[in-house]
Amino acid sequence: MSSELPPENTDKNLGKDTRMHRLPKPSGTLLQELVAAYVRPDGTTGLPVRELTEALQISTETLRVARFQPENLSLASLFGLAECMGMTPGEMVVTVFNQVRQQRRAGQAPPASNPRRRRSQSATPQAPVSNGSAVAPEVTAEYDPDLVQAHETPVVLPLAAALGSQSQPQAAADAWAEDNARKVAYADATFPQQTLALACVQQELSHYFPTTLSMEAWAKALDALKPDLWLETDGELPVTLEQPALVQLLQLLARSKELPRLELAIYPPDVLLMARRLASYSLWAVDLVAEMERNPAAFCPTSFGLLSRLASGHSAEEEVLRAFGEDIATLDTNGKPRSTDELPGSASVIARLFRLRWPTGGPGTFRLPPRPPLGPQAGPPGMA
Repeated sequence: MSSELPPENTDKNLGKDTRMHRLPKPSGTLLQELVAAYVRPDGTTGLPVRELTEALQISTETLRVARFQPENLSLASLFGLAECMGMTPGEMVVTVFNQVRQQRRAGQAPPASNPRRRRSQSATPQAPVSNGSAVAPEVTAEYDPDLVQAHETPVVLPLAAALGSQSQPQAAADAWAEDNARKVAYADATFPQQTLALACVQQELSHYFPTTLSMEAWAKALDALKPDLWLETDGELPVTLEQPALVQLLQLLARSKELPRLELAIYPPDVLLMARRLASYSLWAVDLVAEMERNPAAFCPTSFGLLSRLASGHSAEEEVLRAFGEDIATLDTNGKPRSTDELPGSASVIARLFRLRWPTGGPGTFRLPPRPPLGPQAGPPGMA
């Protein structure tokens, strides 16, 4: 029975098409030991401070703390170091994850300030007890020890104490049952939680970018957006993101410098509808220019500025219309084209707006006051 071997991690495909939900086994070495044992191309071992700060994109002061507490580094910094050392992003994540776990088991708490404790509140209130003799059961939050910070003690409260005497209203996005999910801010999330969030993002959006984006690009987009994380107790991934956050993250990734620029743009049908609407507004504004010329005092500066911007047109709406085989000159005219002077942004329309804005001439023109007569017949100073 034959089996195909996966391609090797060469310099060309290093850090690309790597899934974070399939991590290798940890080697047991610390990050500082891994950097010290790295063999450079010239045969020397270790990385100097300059190359470390350049790969991690951090300052020297941050590097001093990150040597012993790598959980303070962002995922983008770790992936940059992995690329510099010729490692896969999964190997770097496993190394840091194993070091954090060892320090946590050894009782080495980081000297950073303790974050706020988040209490668990159930979304469905308990049914009232008629006789008052029954005791409300306690809700024990299921959690993974590796997903909780070392200096943070999980708070487990009784259901009655968490809810109070009356049910409290919650936002629609937070109306999750606490036995299914718990929201954590990205700034308060631990390194394992951020790593699992990156795995969720890759699983949800990887089909948009099959083999182009590197792990560093994924991590930079996630660090730039800083979305709220939902810690799930069931499902394929224990950390998930909301749908609006995924949509925003997709837009950030689509603007990545690693993606090649498309020579021909692809517009969805909704963009065509928006371009038609903006083009109609521009054509209506051109029709109102004649009204402004007849009675300019009837328009306030705000309305004049709005109509001027619309009548000036925009190249984006015309480009979208041309991509779908339409033209602003024949929009809503039953095929009869408009004249050039009636199109938004034409030279005649801009000249008319210019005369309305500066009726006495162009910008910067002014009249000098009359000078007094010179010579013996001139009166005293100040007299004309």
